[in-house]
Amino acid sequence: MAKPLQLIASAFRTLFIEKRLPWKLQRIITLARINGLHSIVTYIKFTIKKPKYRIVVSSIYFGGIGGTEKNLMSLVSSMDDCLFYIHADNINSEGFVPPTNNYFVNMLIPSERDYDLYFYYAGGGYADYLGDTYKFKTKMIITNANDVRPLEDRFNHILIQSENYSDFFDQYEKRLQAFPNVPVTFPKEEKTTDLPENYFITVFNPFDGKQKGYDIFLKAADHSSLPIVWCFNNKTSVKHDTLPEHPNIIRMPNLTQEELLYAYKNSRALVSFSNYESFGWVLAEAFYCGIPIISRKTGFLDYVYEQEGIEIYNNEQELFSLLSTINHPDPKYSYKLFEEHSYKNVIQRMVNTRSNVK
Repeated sequence: MAKPLQLIASAFRTLFIEKRLPWKLQRIITLARINGLHSIVTYIKFTIKKPKYRIVVSSIYFGGIGGTEKNLMSLVSSMDDCLFYIHADNINSEGFVPPTNNYFVNMLIPSERDYDLYFYYAGGGYADYLGDTYKFKTKMIITNANDVRPLEDRFNHILIQSENYSDFFDQYEKRLQAFPNVPVTFPKEEKTTDLPENYFITVFNPFDGKQKGYDIFLKAADHSSLPIVWCFNNKTSVKHDTLPEHPNIIRMPNLTQEELLYAYKNSRALVSFSNYESFGWVLAEAFYCGIPIISRKTGFLDYVYEQEGIEIYNNEQELFSLLSTINHPDPKYSYKLFEEHSYKNVIQRMVNTRSNVK
């Protein structure tokens, strides 16, 4: 009887003292918000018309504001004619939630079916592996800057979005270039926000560590010819470093996606201080907004860095020199690489190839 009494006492303390819902109840409510009427529409939709592919997804995250969540949204939203069974550990009904009616989250996955694809996100840690639970034509994993060597034997393909893949796995012959559909993650409209007439923009959360290059941010601001608008989110659960105030840095925390899109499009250039990216969502958003980019050669820039509008620096002095200039080349970007190697096209090629083999 001790355990039930402890559970009751814990629930009482949570509800009436801490004045919040128990996490298990919160999870049930969140799942109801996500699936709800949406799951009924999805069921009817694919009862009337068979889905092109049935895809099972494992991810630590669904919904929210991180790169993995955005990546997952882009996958699901760009393949509206496919049915996704998503299994996620941490779920959120806000943020980057696919607006399409083509998925179920943490609902029962029928075991009697054969599935076209198993898609595994390694971002944020190792999600539950379902590759041996169901039958799949092919299995893909995307590293999301995580070491997937413990898992790579279990997959037919390892998706890459930059040339630093050797940091994350050993079986290079499995690599497959594939990119998210970035524009489907943009809001439908912009929303104005108070900004200077001319400015550079940088977008990053100051995570503990030096990946995002916050250690040179203040020095770079000393050399910038324009104020640097710094957009970040300080409401995440990830530990952040704090940076001192600087007269040439304008802090813009917690902008909405509509405000952030406006901030991108009206800036003179995006400045990235990152030392490395596995893909580079901020770089990609700037790329699709058609603004100049100042960055190290990292992430998907490995493939497009010679395009006009992208200025690469290799050290601090080159960065400071670029920031001292107000005018930067007007971009002439080509999106052909991303169209040819979109998730949708790559998945279609691989699934069809495996079908033909069988």
